[in-house]
Amino acid sequence: MGLGSYRDITLADARERAAEARKLVKQGIDPIEQRKASQKALAKLAIGKKSFKECAEEYIGSHE
Repeated sequence: MGLGSYRDITLADARERAAEARKLVKQGIDPIEQRKASQKALAKLAIGKKSFKECAEEYIGSHE
């Protein structure tokens, strides 16, 4: 399981993430699967959101 690039994550952050992963494993939860599930949930939320500009362009395009 990767914790992040050494260029992006400090040693303290990596240790904290590792400790959180160990806690999840002790609870019987696969940390990798949990991360995938949370990313899927965030992606589903992002799909439904459009900016006002995108909505306006879509509306104008369909009513020309």
